Amino acid sequence: MFCKAQLCTFNALYNFSAPTPAFPDDTMAKSQMRLHLAVCVKGLFFPDPSVVPRLVEWLELQFILGVEKIFLYHIMLPPEALAMLRHYERRGLVVLKEFVWAGPYKRYSNCHQNC
Repeated sequence: MFCKAQLCTFNALYNFSAPTPAFPDDTMAKSQMRLHLAVCVKGLFFPDPSVVPRLVEWLELQFILGVEKIFLYHIMLPPEALAMLRHYERRGLVVLKEFVWAGPYKRYSNCHQNC
């Protein structure tokens, strides 16, 4: 806990008492600022093609909510889902990466084939 003298010294040292501008450049208005939002999704493991409509709904909802880009890692997806995700990738909305098993887990990389 700071006493009053220590707190004044601390504020003077770190200049907390001085007003901080909301924007680095005074000419930049708040309406001109653009925030960027991205989503990263864990490894997708959906062998069933019935997941495609739900995945499309989820992607479109994310874009409606303001997400600019979605990063997806896939382990196992049906060809229909991959084709749909490639469509979004060509539009620049999705980055699709194959999930790579690292280190000692490489030996389990084909375990999804036995399900």
